[in-house]
Amino acid sequence: MKFNLQFFRMKAVLRTFVLLTALGTFATMNFGCTAVDTLTNLKRLQFKLGSVNNFNAAGVNIANLSSFSQIGILDIANLTSNITQGRLPVGFTLNLLAKNPNTAGGSANSSSLLSRMEWNLYIDDTPTINGVMNNITVPGVGQETTIPMAISMDLLQYIKGQGIENLVNLALAIGGRNGSSSRLSLRARPTMEVFGIPITSPEITIVSHTFSN
Repeated sequence: MKFNLQFFRMKAVLRTFVLLTALGTFATMNFGCTAVDTLTNLKRLQFKLGSVNNFNAAGVNIANLSSFSQIGILDIANLTSNITQGRLPVGFTLNLLAKNPNTAGGSANSSSLLSRMEWNLYIDDTPTINGVMNNITVPGVGQETTIPMAISMDLLQYIKGQGIENLVNLALAIGGRNGSSSRLSLRARPTMEVFGIPITSPEITIVSHTFSN
């Protein structure tokens, strides 16, 4: 009787061991599949620089101006005063476009959530400020979304050896009436998470003329 009891106990232990092993294998396989899907989703996301809005330099709104000659005398005096003091604070909204293209693989027709995106902003290939955006949702396959980025910096920290007219013309080229984001670029590293584990893509360069990933 004692032998039979030990035998049944051993069977129960073996059955539990087999069940736990199977569950562990399934969990590992499921994690692996999910990780592959997440990496595929991350790789297929595409980004592009859109419009620049609400550009101001030292408090002077230049968004509706197209040339240096249109700036008033008082605003010129204000800009000159700031530059003489070694600063030129600028602020604007840079619209980042993100798209989940209709490609095979990954999780089809589902939104992608970026837990974070580290970025560095360049002006004419000159590195300027950097930052991090958190919790970015990109809609499902084939859809596009706009992510407004609030940019603020002291332009004179990065663009040196230029007079007031050249600096204002640069600002107008970016955020004036006829301006665009063509002189800007972002170098970014998007990150997704799988079961709390971050998966970060290699650095990508985001420009205005085409979607990139």
